[in-house]
Amino acid sequence: MSSFCYSITRPYPYKWFTPVAVVGGIVLAALFSFINFYSNAYNMITITTNSPDIVEANRWSHIPGSLTSRIHPKCEDAIIPVGSTFNTNQTALSYQLVSLRNHPALSYHNRRLAFCEVTQISIDFQTSIDRQAALIDRSSWGVTVSADITCNAPNEEHEINYIGFRTHYDPLTWATQPGVSGFIRVNASSPGFLWANTLLLAFWTETVTTIVDQTIQPNSSETVPQFNLSSGYISFSRPGININNESFFHLGKYAFFNLPESKAYKGNFGVQGDTLYEDFITNNTWPNIWSPANRLARAMYSVIQVDLGQTDTVITTFDGTPTDTSILTTADRLHHWTENLTQIWDRSTVADKDNLLPYGWMQMRQFDKDTDATDPRWPLQFTPSVISATYTCQVPRLKSHGNIFISILVADLVLLRAAWTLYNYLVDYFLKTRHPDANVCGRCLIRGQDDEVVTVIGSQDVGMGGKEEGAEVKHVELDDLGKPRRRSNGREGDGQSMQGLLTHRIVGI
Repeated sequence: MSSFCYSITRPYPYKWFTPVAVVGGIVLAALFSFINFYSNAYNMITITTNSPDIVEANRWSHIPGSLTSRIHPKCEDAIIPVGSTFNTNQTALSYQLVSLRNHPALSYHNRRLAFCEVTQISIDFQTSIDRQAALIDRSSWGVTVSADITCNAPNEEHEINYIGFRTHYDPLTWATQPGVSGFIRVNASSPGFLWANTLLLAFWTETVTTIVDQTIQPNSSETVPQFNLSSGYISFSRPGININNESFFHLGKYAFFNLPESKAYKGNFGVQGDTLYEDFITNNTWPNIWSPANRLARAMYSVIQVDLGQTDTVITTFDGTPTDTSILTTADRLHHWTENLTQIWDRSTVADKDNLLPYGWMQMRQFDKDTDATDPRWPLQFTPSVISATYTCQVPRLKSHGNIFISILVADLVLLRAAWTLYNYLVDYFLKTRHPDANVCGRCLIRGQDDEVVTVIGSQDVGMGGKEEGAEVKHVELDDLGKPRRRSNGREGDGQSMQGLLTHRIVGI
């Protein structure tokens, strides 16, 4: 006897079954292929990038998120520890992270820097103390400009990180440091930063030249010698609303030292005190470096503003008048502030000063608001800023065509088989529910109508009473016909697989 069996089937009595099955199969095959493509056609790989916004851009905006959630590009936050250096996407100055509220490191995700404030600008003067001989050879005085800044940097959870950082500028830095000895990178397509670098370098040169002139000792014995200075600094804080004002910084202090004679010259200035900064300029207070130092501080302030992308924030006074807090954002201001660049550069006492001009198109001249400002190739504009960082990202990569085909084919076959089984089950359920007689064998039903009782006769004759002597009459339901039955001689009988309500009598000897 075979160990395997097969089912006996017959067509469904519905004419719509076949077209529904064919059309539905095609539709389901297309739908399953679409779903399985986004489920199986991609592998996630790791890359690094400086532009996570581009990587995480919603490339499948027209696809339901439930299908692409597993393969959606995702970049991890960049971690910037306190004490590390960074720069913005403007690639001008270099900054050092010095403070962060409640965290040992900044978790940053390419968020725009907002509400940045320059809290202090300091100009430090040094002679031979702590300076390399090569630097002294180029200039007897060294000038370093430093600034302290605070900014807000939202994270992924929209929590505000209050960060503090510091930047420096000194073109005569012994070990050339990008962002300290000069801008990290400036090209001709960014004329705003080109002029920012030009102004900052020019006013730095002017300050160096002035402090050298103020402290040089005359050769003639008949001339009263200048006071000797070894070092000093001027600190500016609390910037105002009009950068053209000599007292733009409302508060500050200064100190100059004559270390060989142990002398110090100190003082304060402020709009609420007895001395304004512009009083030093008017009175020619020694050392008379106040005007160049003030221009250098305001240039540094303006460069930081554009480097941190704060130029589109319009701040107004109490009467609604817009503030003027940058010398770089309009053609009129640039024209005014670059008026004396040629004379400043010609008077410079810095040796090899032309080597401080790293760009062939960087010229010490006045900005022409009629030609420079109208050149469409060099638009005078600045954009918002973000911190430049390297991000680790998971991005989808398409598998090979062969792997995609096999993956989708196998998945489609499994789903189509499940759909076919469910379809048959539903049709069978409604067929049995609404047409219970359709599950009865047609030929058997006709036979049952002709022969209500089937009599099986052996070699004996049947008597007139319809029952032979010794014959045994049994009544069997059709449900029992599909089961094996034992005859009187002990052999197994084969039943017919039928279901219904017809009653047959089986007579065995």
